[in-house]
Amino acid sequence: MTIGEFAALSGLSAKALRFYDEKGLLAPRDVDPTTGYRRYGAGQVRRAATIKLLRDMGMPLAQVREAVDRPDESDRIVADFRARVAADRERQDRAMRVAETFLPAYENGAPAQRRRAARQAWAGVAMTLDLDRLGSDDGAGVAEANDTADDSFGELYRALAQRGLTPTGPFWSTLGAAGVGPEQILLCWPIPDPGDALADLTDLGGNRVVNGVLDEREEMFARCDVGDDVAESGAALPGVVAFMEAVEDLGVEDREVRQVGVLGPDGVPVAMELTVTL
Repeated sequence: MTIGEFAALSGLSAKALRFYDEKGLLAPRDVDPTTGYRRYGAGQVRRAATIKLLRDMGMPLAQVREAVDRPDESDRIVADFRARVAADRERQDRAMRVAETFLPAYENGAPAQRRRAARQAWAGVAMTLDLDRLGSDDGAGVAEANDTADDSFGELYRALAQRGLTPTGPFWSTLGAAGVGPEQILLCWPIPDPGDALADLTDLGGNRVVNGVLDEREEMFARCDVGDDVAESGAALPGVVAFMEAVEDLGVEDREVRQVGVLGPDGVPVAMELTVTL
């Protein structure tokens, strides 16, 4: 068969047949040495038709090659590819839901607010961050950092309670705190005035323990509620965007920003607040 006849039978275009020949996936039965015309055999129709079906599914060439070279494995290969496509579609659907909610909220979301806050003593542990690991594409670095932070918060809570300094409110964390390294995050609990009760607590799990006081102050804050889709997407919350824009407008970019846990009735975090002292 000529390339045109074979294309009509197999469903592949002449251009596609030339491409698959170049890739070594479907070579013609014969090529005229003078004219370069390709000729195909009847027994090649099944392979060509299979290639078309798999490519129409969006299957990459490497997997198509495996499926047509190993027909006894083709069912498994197709099933594996179908599962990956389904997972990708679920991820895209989730991303679309987040985008449909967040994009209007970025434009028209609630602005950051202000309030007066009372004087508050605190104790914290400085946890070193692996910035390269945090930036990993699979998100594993962020998950590991969150687990480590949870463990550190719990360990600090217990150490404080043993000294009669049971925390008096929700935890918070902050980057860029005074006296803390640039690659460290400070994990804090609000506590009663410690006096000398923390004199012997300088290290916890290999991390430095520090304490201080937030004086009575005016704060700017924004609440950020976190849903399941958001937790999976890692997208910037509308409250974060509004807060950061307000930080820039007020010219307080060099101030310490605190991320405060908002706890539900059962003590489980349901949201977070971003705050900065004005």
